[in-house]
Amino acid sequence: SYKATRDKTQSPNGRSALFRAWARDPSPEATAALKASLDTCLSCRACASACPVKVDIPTMKARFLETYYRTHRRPLRDRIVRVLEPAILTARRVPRLANLMLHNPVSAALTRALGFADLPAFADPLERALKRDGVEAATDARLARLSPEEREKAVILLPDTFLASFDTGPILAAAKVLRAIGRTPLVAPVQANGKALEVRGFNGAFARTRDRLQARLAGYAKTGIPVVAIEPATLIQARSDGATALLPLDRFLRDHASALRAAGAVSGPHRLFLHCTEKTADTGTGGRWQEVFRAAGIPIEIVDAGCCGMSGLFGHEREHRDLSRRIFELSWAGRLDDGAAMATGFSCRCQAKRFAGARPPHPVEILARAL
Repeated sequence: SYKATRDKTQSPNGRSALFRAWARDPSPEATAALKASLDTCLSCRACASACPVKVDIPTMKARFLETYYRTHRRPLRDRIVRVLEPAILTARRVPRLANLMLHNPVSAALTRALGFADLPAFADPLERALKRDGVEAATDARLARLSPEEREKAVILLPDTFLASFDTGPILAAAKVLRAIGRTPLVAPVQANGKALEVRGFNGAFARTRDRLQARLAGYAKTGIPVVAIEPATLIQARSDGATALLPLDRFLRDHASALRAAGAVSGPHRLFLHCTEKTADTGTGGRWQEVFRAAGIPIEIVDAGCCGMSGLFGHEREHRDLSRRIFELSWAGRLDDGAAMATGFSCRCQAKRFAGARPPHPVEILARAL
């Protein structure tokens, strides 16, 4: 937000100064100044990775909001966010009905009144598409029945709420690529991760959601089967919360690059836009994707780009839409219109479709087509 506004109070350094002032004297004036600054924080956590002293503004923001709303009334939109992820997980099973209810003139006016903008449409049910492709679910019963030979080839794919609900293509493509390299994908049941709860300062609810997900991931880890995630934001969150065995898709594919060579894929060239949190938290991700594509015979370039401006819910908040667009225009606009772009982040693909008119595919979708 600082890059777009040049307002120093919207930089990590400026927000740190406001936090210190508020900690010394939590007056109404200091509280209001800090709240106003944090309202434009995208909670991307790039500061925690890129800052020399590792200042984690989003974590402090979440704790501040929890404190702030003990004495201030929460807006109705926050209360909707409190139940948003469970509602999405229910609605995604009936996408046609959900889209009809969400995307009509009456509901569009209502969502605007509640402060939301440009909400995505639900995709066809993930489970139906997986069944069509012959991909099994990673249920406890199925994992228990795996023979030693099946266990050796198995890979558990971990879908997150937003890919599973709005953008199933990368999950389906990842399953196809894993099959092409001789592995057996098993897709885990979709489970809430609570990221929106943390961003809004619902820290108790977030902790309960996080602990349930971590318990599920710990159970998978005990099987010895690799567990692979696709969406960078939720992968990084889960790993930072303790699921260190959870693998990024690019790392797993890099470690099996020889099988990609055997597939003999040829395509390209392509340009890859990395999710900004992914790029700062895991600096090796661009190089690993290049190794994967090089093994498959596809030349790619890693684009030097900053944040796309969406950052989960931030870009869907009506009052942030213009700022979100200005951030997008800093390094994304004008570089997506030749059909060669790829993007690893779900938010990034939504933002590109919104402001550039076309959704760039996830890199694994390009691999699946080539293979």
